[in-house]
Amino acid sequence: MFVIGVLGSRGKSRVLETVEAELKKKNKEVVCIGTHDNSAESFEKLLFKEVDYVLISISREDLIEGRVSKIKFDALVNLGFDSVDNIIDKIQDVVNNIKEKGYYIFNFDAADCVNLNNLNVYAISFGLNDKSTVTATSIDDLTCLCFSFCLQRAVVNSKGLVVQPFERPYELCGKYYDIYSYLAAYTCLLVIGII
Repeated sequence: MFVIGVLGSRGKSRVLETVEAELKKKNKEVVCIGTHDNSAESFEKLLFKEVDYVLISISREDLIEGRVSKIKFDALVNLGFDSVDNIIDKIQDVVNNIKEKGYYIFNFDAADCVNLNNLNVYAISFGLNDKSTVTATSIDDLTCLCFSFCLQRAVVNSKGLVVQPFERPYELCGKYYDIYSYLAAYTCLLVIGII
């Protein structure tokens, strides 16, 4: 079972819905927790079915109350928070729970100050700048959200395969402000070997 956590002020639902939809297209058994889904149904699936992926939406309140402090994540996506006052230590605690050789996928344009020293994890940045591992180019949101997803450096996915830099065009529902959610979602899918 591959456990993915998504935290941040905005965009968690879009990330989880996008990842879930792509995984289901590949006939993977997926459970979402903390989104619009029925949590009782999700927990029942976890108990009685073989689940391939668990997707967890992590709110500010989840961090403050320590609700996810014992979960070991295979991948953690940080979309960024409007304010990290009083929660930077809580974010660090969750980052520290990424499994060895797991993935920390973070918004480089809103990077929270977390310490990745002494953690054996792959850090993959996304954002709209030339230093991010993943970025978007040719963004147009006139009739829909069109952009090119660009992997700027090679990464190793969870299957141990090296993915070389590439560009892939997408045409999706949304506006310019949704670009970060889509970059996060497709980076997550890249890491787990779906794209």
